[in-house]
Amino acid sequence: MPPLDSLDPSNLPTDPAVLRAALAEALRQLKTEKNRNQRLEWWVEELRTRLFGRKSEKPEGDNQRLLQFLVEGVAARKPEPTPEPPPPAPEPDKKGHGRAKIPKDLLRNEVVHDVPKKGQRCRDCRKVLIQIGEVTSERVEYVPACIHVERDVRLKYACPDPECRGTILLAPLPPRAVPKCKAAEGLIAYLVWQKYGAHKPLYRLQEDLANYGFPVHRSSMWEWLWGAALALEPITSFMTDEVKDSPVIETDETPVPLWDRERKVLRVGRQWVYNNPVHTVYEFTVDRKGKHPAAFLADSKGTLLSDAYSAYRTIARKSGGRLKNAFCMAHLRRLFWKAMGTDRDRALVGMAYIRALYDVEDEGRDLTPSKRKVLRQKKSKPILGKFEGWLKEQGPAVLPKSPIGKAISYAIKNWKELCLFTEDGRIRIDNNRSEQTLRPWALGRKNWLRFQSERGGKVAAIFGSLIASCRRHKKNPFEYLRDVLRRIPAHPPDRLGELTPARWKPKPERPRPKPDTS
Repeated sequence: MPPLDSLDPSNLPTDPAVLRAALAEALRQLKTEKNRNQRLEWWVEELRTRLFGRKSEKPEGDNQRLLQFLVEGVAARKPEPTPEPPPPAPEPDKKGHGRAKIPKDLLRNEVVHDVPKKGQRCRDCRKVLIQIGEVTSERVEYVPACIHVERDVRLKYACPDPECRGTILLAPLPPRAVPKCKAAEGLIAYLVWQKYGAHKPLYRLQEDLANYGFPVHRSSMWEWLWGAALALEPITSFMTDEVKDSPVIETDETPVPLWDRERKVLRVGRQWVYNNPVHTVYEFTVDRKGKHPAAFLADSKGTLLSDAYSAYRTIARKSGGRLKNAFCMAHLRRLFWKAMGTDRDRALVGMAYIRALYDVEDEGRDLTPSKRKVLRQKKSKPILGKFEGWLKEQGPAVLPKSPIGKAISYAIKNWKELCLFTEDGRIRIDNNRSEQTLRPWALGRKNWLRFQSERGGKVAAIFGSLIASCRRHKKNPFEYLRDVLRRIPAHPPDRLGELTPARWKPKPERPRPKPDTS
């Protein structure tokens, strides 16, 4: 039959069979256009949310109250008999909202303010006043950074016999992390922290050092950083080996721009992160191919916690049972959150089931892995059973390509991997730790814009691993880097574990040199 657009409404065919066929085709086209328009509306809404919407996934107002009501229904807690409530205790005094106290471990520089000598007499009898006390107040001051020259003086000795002069001795220099480098360990540590911790580009650091009276070119600073990375690479290699040997490895990746010097174009490289309970290590690659995590995990045994990227599933399948996949529950929750604008009721029910699982995780946060597993078997598994039944019930009732349909199909497809955390107390319910350790790279992309070479990405991975691990263990990254750069040249190779951020203990600070006034 002719296309419907070509039919004249005033001159329709009179044959009932033709009319029925035309009506059926019109309904089919109408349904197709309706589905297409609905998909476009979902895409526009998601784009508006990304550009202008709230970044937090926490519901507000009525949505939050309804979610809490659904969570209580999902958990289905039975009321426990409660004894008679004790008499209410007196309410403690509420703390005010005054200024935060200044930390006690900061250095104090005392400035004494005295009354002028002429005014230290009584106004009535004119006798000299005596001190009866003092009133103190504190302010926090900032002292700008100071760049000084560290001069190494090597004493030289010779035989005093004028006829002999056979022996001449010169005191040796201590081994350096970066040989023949003009920058001392403190300056290198400052550059590493500023570039890879605070994400300052080298041209800004060049200006900072010039303001302190030390002009230096960016190419020189880069060579210092490259030399320091080579010196510290054994530490990150030791950390990487321990991560590979862990029973649970958490991983994720993020794109980073990479300049291709041969083609003169920007490529998309990848910064992969691998976490265990102790270390965070990064690995830079020029693309996202699955061969890179496969090579990293070639000798690992245990559980791989990640998102549902197909390469991770392929790695586990080809390992012959050596590796198992565990997927992130927070990724599933995010899919339900994205469906809030198009199917609020189903999205809130899905989020309520996941919130109930997280309530169990909060309860077992401080438990040992074995006790956490018992708790999950007792409380999380029944919730997951109800959740699975609800997903299978709602799946046929929604459009597969709608936001809620994608969330439900994602959960059903990956259900085994999403539930694996109940079988081992060492497995986290989500992969949020890996996502958090990748956030600094998102900030870095806005500052230094790109890696100029593959070598630059590898240097960033080395320093990023050390800085991220310092943050996890509440260690000062600058103090750590400066101390380790001083110690590693003479440190025994079989004791590298002592220099990892997790086990590092600072040595007593060396006395600060006096400025050269000559």
